[in-house]
Amino acid sequence: MYKKEILYLYFIKEYKEYEAMLYFLQPSGKKITLRAKGFFKTDSKNIHRFKISTFIKTEYFSSPLNDYGILKTGEKINFDYKEKDSHLNLLNIINKLLILTEGDLNKQFYNTIYYLFSNFDVGILNWNLNLFYLLVQVLIAKSVYIELKKCVICNRNSEISSFSFDEGGLVCKRHLNKNIKLMSVDLIKKIVFLFKTKSLKRLNNLSLSFAEEKIMLSLYANYFNDILGYKINFYR
Repeated sequence: MYKKEILYLYFIKEYKEYEAMLYFLQPSGKKITLRAKGFFKTDSKNIHRFKISTFIKTEYFSSPLNDYGILKTGEKINFDYKEKDSHLNLLNIINKLLILTEGDLNKQFYNTIYYLFSNFDVGILNWNLNLFYLLVQVLIAKSVYIELKKCVICNRNSEISSFSFDEGGLVCKRHLNKNIKLMSVDLIKKIVFLFKTKSLKRLNNLSLSFAEEKIMLSLYANYFNDILGYKINFYR
């Protein structure tokens, strides 16, 4: 079946002679692999059209008989921004996250990457905040339950005082310990907001103090570095 859609390319792997397997994220958040015949030939046009960390208007053929489709052609989507090392570093982290995360993600993961490309030069983006949000989308896509209304340990809905990925959500004052430390009410609200919002504009209007960002860096890094087996280099 012939298809045409804007895909995000995050990985390329050599396949057979002159061929490549290209790994994309679809607008739905599903991952798709396309076999590119003659990709590495000297007269190949697609090798210049398909670069990692780009959105590409891609034409391809899908087949229910294979776990991959066949690439036809494509055209890179150009965004109006001046490329910087910080952009490349962020995209490298996102690509690594896509490679390490098994299975499909969700529409919001795709939308977030597209939003970043569209706003790289706006100057309001907090790289870490967007990385936190992408990591939250991984949990949502994988149906990982996170308790956001009451204490995950005792079910109390009063005196909520912290948040723990290891415990699986909010934690009340009674269950604070050396690993689960007291957080401000404002910071807890911001953590919950990351799980609930679908507005990328509101997300990027959220402000974090230096102290809040430091706590969230520790929170997210400790948990995700552990489950991914990869050290995410957040911006410090």
